[in-house]
Amino acid sequence: MEKLRDFIKQNGYPELYMPRTILYKDKIPMSATGKIDQQQAAA
Repeated sequence: MEKLRDFIKQNGYPELYMPRTILYKDKIPMSATGKIDQQQAAA
């Protein structure tokens, strides 16, 4: 997280670009069309 925070500060992005948490998934859920299933990914 510190590398991401440093990158955001060095490039002049506002603090809103810094996420509070980062969630890791073993496998990204996909719908039948090949798009990311956002509802299932959020669960």
